[in-house]
Amino acid sequence: MNSQDNFCIEVSLDDCIPKTDKGGEVRVGISPLKNKAKSMIMGTVEIKPGDKFEKHIHDKSDEAIYVIDGKGILFIQNCSYKLVKNHMYFVNKGKEHSIINDGNTTLKIVFASAPLDNICSEIQWKYPPTPAEGMTLLQNRAPEVYEEFRKLTQILNENSPIDRKTKELILLGIFTAIGGKRGIKTHTQIASEYGATEEEIIAAILYALPISGITTITEALENVKLAIEKEQ
Repeated sequence: MNSQDNFCIEVSLDDCIPKTDKGGEVRVGISPLKNKAKSMIMGTVEIKPGDKFEKHIHDKSDEAIYVIDGKGILFIQNCSYKLVKNHMYFVNKGKEHSIINDGNTTLKIVFASAPLDNICSEIQWKYPPTPAEGMTLLQNRAPEVYEEFRKLTQILNENSPIDRKTKELILLGIFTAIGGKRGIKTHTQIASEYGATEEEIIAAILYALPISGITTITEALENVKLAIEKEQ
């Protein structure tokens, strides 16, 4: 049941439709679009074991997180923090962050973001575009660049003496080094299709350790785990 007057806004999460497109189940209860809350957004996120809430940024808003139940890992920029039940966490505006549930039960958190722009979307978060979305954007906005890129990729593939499995393992190492999480998932799946074992995939990622550091490597391994589990 929801109610609103000049003094109070009451919202039932049962009436909030969950959003699942960026990982987890996000329910926004308080927001400018839902109930004219002008200064903040508040809601809940539930993340199942092994799942991830995608990397995003609040350009104008700080965010507070409270863990109701479960455990996980909060990644902020290149740092990681263990999420523990009954603990609170603060993320400064402009800091890219994501969450992984590395436990055995559903991770349940409450979040609140403030302040907001005068004109605010339902969830004032920016997500990096998926590879498909990014390529479509490139094709539409810069078709000449897109076509030359496509030709370059085709030439590299046709003239490479490296077999496809090895190529995918090399790309895995590159995406690990630059922190390209979607690239890690994509090339893990392709490498598997071309016969790479889980041990070979992990070895390719570990080669980036001296360059990228342990936090980047552990996050890459989490993405590999999710990609492999998705195939099974």
